[in-house]
Amino acid sequence: MPTFTITKSHLKAGQLGVATADWSQFNNASREVAIYCGPNAKATCFSGRKNNYQRICGSQGLYGRGFQAFDLAQLPLQVGDIVEYRVVVTQGGTDVFLQSIRRQGKPAQFPQASLVGKAVELLEESGILSSSHRSPWPTLGGNEDKEWLDWDRLFPRARSGERGDTLRLEPTDDQAEKLLQHLNEGQRGRTERSEMCWDTCAWYQPIHFFGQDFGIFIKKECVVRTALEIARFIGGQMSPPFQVGPLWRELVRASICAYFLHEQYHHKVECLGFRLHVVLNKSAYMPYHSNVYAQCLNTDDQLEEALANADSWQRLSNQPYSLWISAQVRKALKDYLKWEFQWAPPGYRKAVDYLQKKKFDRGENLLQARVREAALNPVFSAADWDLAPGMTKSFFPVTSNIWLVSPKGAQNALKIAFV
Repeated sequence: MPTFTITKSHLKAGQLGVATADWSQFNNASREVAIYCGPNAKATCFSGRKNNYQRICGSQGLYGRGFQAFDLAQLPLQVGDIVEYRVVVTQGGTDVFLQSIRRQGKPAQFPQASLVGKAVELLEESGILSSSHRSPWPTLGGNEDKEWLDWDRLFPRARSGERGDTLRLEPTDDQAEKLLQHLNEGQRGRTERSEMCWDTCAWYQPIHFFGQDFGIFIKKECVVRTALEIARFIGGQMSPPFQVGPLWRELVRASICAYFLHEQYHHKVECLGFRLHVVLNKSAYMPYHSNVYAQCLNTDDQLEEALANADSWQRLSNQPYSLWISAQVRKALKDYLKWEFQWAPPGYRKAVDYLQKKKFDRGENLLQARVREAALNPVFSAADWDLAPGMTKSFFPVTSNIWLVSPKGAQNALKIAFV
């Protein structure tokens, strides 16, 4: 496992702490590694020599992708501390993951520990990760490739008028032709069946089943197909001339957003499970999956899927999505989803019952009660959960673990790049 030793402690904004690392297992060369604490005091690591550093870790830095980003200005790093990390090469670039920090041969204790690392340790101590439990959702197949999606650049938190959109994505000739066709046909050309294939187009790999390999996976072919279907609900509202490229980027963002928000809700339910695990000193998430989720598959009692659809529909107007998807495209997406829900599989289709906030809150209270008691019909009143707000709030950086999936060797019909 590669390591480097801190040579400068108590970094402040704008300072560099340079160390030497052995990168031999990556590129057969030794390089300098620098930890830089930028204006917002976020950790970022670079590789290179002297002032010619090359960014390698993504927007969240050394402590990113799969781990909580630390504030180096508050981390009591000392000279001699050893940081262990692992390097993973993917189509999307180079991922650097924090493994551990040791001080004089012992683990260093920091005020902010890796939540994902702690979660994995909790599950290992409970014997859950080593058990034979299988995820109820799909997994990456051996004939599929994954490409890391830089969510922070796809949906930046602020929109700069000077920089504009850094996303570089143009439709293929076939996609552009279908886009214009769908805009012209409008909803007349739609089919009365679900196009989103919720259970196969995207999925969440929970920490309870996959440990550090948790994350959200979205198939590229589904992103393209859904983007084109959303265009039908704009039909008649746009008149030429308009630019196909910018509209296509909005539609792709909207499509990815719809899948992501649905899958993120599954992640939020898992976060509820972790909170209950700590309080009850036993797993709540796994019994819920065995006794409720699995038993309700392909039935309208599958409440989690209904709420995941409704949650994605409700959150489309929130930032940062509203910054990068116009009101017109957002409305088209919400109209499409509302229409699509009726053709979705059992459980998923019940989203229409929870689109209003009060109804959603009541539904989520019932879901939380089901997770707590691992029972389809909880004994205690679901309304009591009004006294425990925020239990499904995400506290893991899941946006660092989003992957686009495509068949091995397939022509890349969705080349997402940034400048």
